[in-house]
Amino acid sequence: MRQGRSEILRVGAAALLALAGTGCSAAIERDWESLAPLGNGELNRLSAYTDKTADATIYATHANAPNTWIGFYFEGTWVEQNDAFFFTFSCKKGPCDGDDFELRCEIVDENNGETFKLDCGATGKWKNYPFSWQEVL
Repeated sequence: MRQGRSEILRVGAAALLALAGTGCSAAIERDWESLAPLGNGELNRLSAYTDKTADATIYATHANAPNTWIGFYFEGTWVEQNDAFFFTFSCKKGPCDGDDFELRCEIVDENNGETFKLDCGATGKWKNYPFSWQEVL
């Protein structure tokens, strides 16, 4: 018996939904960007991968030079604990003078599962930095 295209798509969608409910991947595993462009026109970017690694590009200014933007590139790992995600980042490019940090994040459902934001707080030199992200669609 030959199945119609809509039947195949319906079965495929049901299978994907079933897999999503099995815990095969975490909601954090995607690309994120800052909520709005920064003063330099750039977006911060964060990617969390299925192998529990992550990378981020973050732009910041020095307190003594608020119009001079500096780019930092970080690599790290993440773990999930009690509905929160914990990242440990090491600075790989940029001034990298004591800029390694940890990030604690929670996913916020913005539209009944259609869009998500990521609210985070950091340690070290980055503890006062406004880490708020939206998923890259």
